[in-house]
Amino acid sequence: MSISKWLFGRESAAAKSDPKAGPSKLAFPPSQNSSHGAESPQAVRKELLRLVLRETLKYNGFPGSWVTAEALVATSSRREAGIHVRLLVKHWDARFPEYMVAFQHNFETRLLTLDPLAGNWLMGVSWQYDLPAEAQWPSLPAPATWAEAVPEEPEEAMIPQATVVSRRTKADLEREMAEEDKRFRVSGTDFQPTEAFDPGSRAGGAFGATEPAPLR
Repeated sequence: MSISKWLFGRESAAAKSDPKAGPSKLAFPPSQNSSHGAESPQAVRKELLRLVLRETLKYNGFPGSWVTAEALVATSSRREAGIHVRLLVKHWDARFPEYMVAFQHNFETRLLTLDPLAGNWLMGVSWQYDLPAEAQWPSLPAPATWAEAVPEEPEEAMIPQATVVSRRTKADLEREMAEEDKRFRVSGTDFQPTEAFDPGSRAGGAFGATEPAPLR
């Protein structure tokens, strides 16, 4: 059963027109579970994985020959048998390793879009480099390259200097208060004693007696 028939209930036009066409380059090799028939759930899942890998390569601009896959039957004592996908890198490009995590995330997202229950039978995804002998890849750098950087010591906080406060004794305070009193003390020669005003005196002779003025 093709994936188009499984998803849409009909054969694709290409499958009908060319029934003897050879297997795709992205076809999965036989796994440990090859004894199952073509209609088994495992066979349908393998074909679904092949479709998802092809679409992931196509829509992200990668050549189809760069990555292939193997579907391995995985068993667990707590769940039914599932499939472990091993992605094989067939072409070396220094840019690709940087995006392998993003590639796997895109692959899994597309798989869950087509089959929301894929999380129940997909047991895991792993990577393996399967490069040709003539491939050129960089050699390992010096061991010191991977040494952790020595953390810098935090700068010491600036501690403000304490203000020096002179300590004064009781005698000093009394002396200062006495000096202040002396500074503001009024001298006896600055002011004359207050006396009652005498109109007949010489100082008061310049002023006449106050008399009522008639109203006009």
